[in-house]
Amino acid sequence: MTGDSFYSSNGKIKLPNHIKAYVDDFCYEYSLICQETKLLHLGFAIHNGYDLYKGISDYLDNHPEISEDSIKATICRYITSFRYSEDKLFYVDREGMTSALIDQLSLEEATELFVIELRMRFSYKVQGNKIDVSQHYDRWPTLNELVKKYGEGYINIVTKPTGYKKITEQDIKELNHWPTLINDYYQDLYSETNEHIYPEDYDIIKTFNEKEKNNDYKIITGVPAEPWQGNPLNAKVIILSLNPGYVEKCNKDKSLELHPHFRDGVWSEKAITLKLEADGFLPYQQNGYTDQSVIERIGINNGIAGYADAMNVIGDFYWYDCLQDLNIELRQDEYKFFKNFALVQYCAYTSKKFKALPQILPSQELTKDLIRYITYNKPDTLFVIMRGLAMWKKLLDTDVWLKMQNRLIRGNNPHSKQYLSKNMLGESNFQRIVDALK
Repeated sequence: MTGDSFYSSNGKIKLPNHIKAYVDDFCYEYSLICQETKLLHLGFAIHNGYDLYKGISDYLDNHPEISEDSIKATICRYITSFRYSEDKLFYVDREGMTSALIDQLSLEEATELFVIELRMRFSYKVQGNKIDVSQHYDRWPTLNELVKKYGEGYINIVTKPTGYKKITEQDIKELNHWPTLINDYYQDLYSETNEHIYPEDYDIIKTFNEKEKNNDYKIITGVPAEPWQGNPLNAKVIILSLNPGYVEKCNKDKSLELHPHFRDGVWSEKAITLKLEADGFLPYQQNGYTDQSVIERIGINNGIAGYADAMNVIGDFYWYDCLQDLNIELRQDEYKFFKNFALVQYCAYTSKKFKALPQILPSQELTKDLIRYITYNKPDTLFVIMRGLAMWKKLLDTDVWLKMQNRLIRGNNPHSKQYLSKNMLGESNFQRIVDALK
């Protein structure tokens, strides 16, 4: 397979043949290409950015005589072919699953599922004009086995990608052990003795720090761990980052200098955040402090300060600054604006410089389940990755990673500060986030 036929004269990705040759099994052109070639073509085009659903929609718009149900049936048969071989032993399974998919899914849903299943099984490597293809098979249990395992719920399973597992919000809250840290470390924003470590992570973190020779990479366990900021369960936009940074003058010095009023408010916000009950990215406080003896050490000079100000100070105003271009565009009240954001960290622990641990932490398994739940149950939530794309891809299960692709916005400079700006996101991606926040 060569690459020339996949690009138009202006360099735009396309299919080598008309779309009908791939999705309309009633047309003559469809019969001229074997199924394996169809899938290879579709896979490579989709891998390089081709929008299959748009291609199908444009075809149907231009040919009202073509049945949408017929196109959907073809797509569903493709999906079934990934899951069961052509062996006659699986005829009943193929027919039964195809019928279930046709009945349960819209054309758009079926196309999305097909794209995910296709990308799971085909990978491509381009060398000059030659395209090398790798394919693997990922077969499913028989329908009888699925019914035996899931009962009537098997229908919900077959309409999801290979590898899907059901996670509920209640599951997340029951699996979440971060709140166990709250009572032990009340008001403790920096400590030389206490350790803010997820219970099941403890031995791994301690071993890592003992073996790591470079102090810049060691986990600073005296700073509260932050698996997330804001409430990922309710956010419209979730930023997936690497780990909380460390600036000594802020994380340590400013934290230790905070007046008890602010220390209490900041830790209270961190506590409800660990429980996934925060109202937004920054705490809302109707009436801030005006007493100069309370606020003079925080560095806010407008005569009034609140818990959000204190959180920004000990966080070096990092995320406050990174999000400001969006609110300059939206001009929203800050409480409303920050309510719509959440930050989820690849690793919850602070260090001067990031270094991946040698194994996945139990707390990261919780993060995986959290992102899985949001991906499958919050279809309007956008994800943004400004850095660490490869690490997130490796951490998340394949079905989750592929499922979120239509809602994943990538930054264009992984080595820079994570500004959500037109320059760092591109104008169309920036506008997509603005529209989501309106």
